[in-house]
Amino acid sequence: MSEQRVRIEDDLDLDKIINSGQCFRPARRSDGWYRFPAGQRLLYLRPESENEYSIRCPEGEWESFWQDYFDLGRNYAALRGKLRGQSAFLDKALDYGKGIRVLRQDPWEMLVTFIISQRKSILAIRTAVNLLSERYGTPVEASGRDAQLLHLP
Repeated sequence: MSEQRVRIEDDLDLDKIINSGQCFRPARRSDGWYRFPAGQRLLYLRPESENEYSIRCPEGEWESFWQDYFDLGRNYAALRGKLRGQSAFLDKALDYGKGIRVLRQDPWEMLVTFIISQRKSILAIRTAVNLLSERYGTPVEASGRDAQLLHLP
């Protein structure tokens, strides 16, 4: 994995994304890094300052995969601007959701987590997905504490 700095000028709130209920395997680590597994890929992302992030992933993968995964080609701030002012309810929703991005996730993992989600809380879904990964998944190359990170089958 190589480490580099990137600028993301648009809305991106990693905590809101992790807690939004659209993904269950990403996690915030105690050292300030966010871990995003997606299929056989793994990204570490850490906010450094406003719009500046450190990233760790294989060389070239940020451009070839992760930018699309986070839908960074779409300007969410501009979309919010176009929708603002139509109703007080919508304005509150736009403010609340600022920073959440629509992730372009692995279809199989999305299907599995959707099925699991029908009767569980976000924490219970996250636990179930991690147990499935440990039991039936294949290892994803990682180091340190994340050496056992597994991809869903």
